[in-house]
Amino acid sequence: MDVNLISQLDNIFTKGYGIPKYIWLPIAMNESGLNPKAHALTSREDSRGLFQINVNAHPQFKNNSLYNPTVNAKIAAAYFLAPAYKAAKKITSDPKKQALIVYSGLKNPDNPKEGYVSGGIRPQWTTATRNRFLGNYAKATGGTTPVVGTAGTPGGGGGGGGMETTPAVGSISGATPAILYRVGAVVLLIIVAIVFIMALLKQGGKI
Repeated sequence: MDVNLISQLDNIFTKGYGIPKYIWLPIAMNESGLNPKAHALTSREDSRGLFQINVNAHPQFKNNSLYNPTVNAKIAAAYFLAPAYKAAKKITSDPKKQALIVYSGLKNPDNPKEGYVSGGIRPQWTTATRNRFLGNYAKATGGTTPVVGTAGTPGGGGGGGGMETTPAVGSISGATPAILYRVGAVVLLIIVAIVFIMALLKQGGKI
């Protein structure tokens, strides 16, 4: 790895946006192999630089110097990683799960049907993509569990670094599926109890 490049990028992400290395480094490794000149050109994408910013999906960045690592990193941080990391911290305190959320853009990388957070790189989410990312995560962290940072990050726009943009799905801030299921179960029990009581009253029964 290019130590000087990593130090330069860490200064942008960690000091500038409060995004820890365990988030941004495996993403850059997965997207470009840390090659600032990486370019993916197909009928669907024109993805450039370290974080493979797709100018077909995000034409507002087309005239930026995306092969300049500093420019690419600042755009990736502000528009894709920062908002997704902010959401990921509300969902989980586990560093690896946070990294998966920020990269995939999914609220739950194990169940894409739960929808998206704001931001994220949002590659085509397959088992192969996930496994390759986890391999890079292990390399980036040295196989250790990183300490979770608590620095705030700015809000921002959503969707799609290397792939096409996908609209973010609205959510109840800070809520998790498990909590929602429990609340739903309690509400259902209350409704059943009310129906039962009303049925007894109609029949002249006593409670």
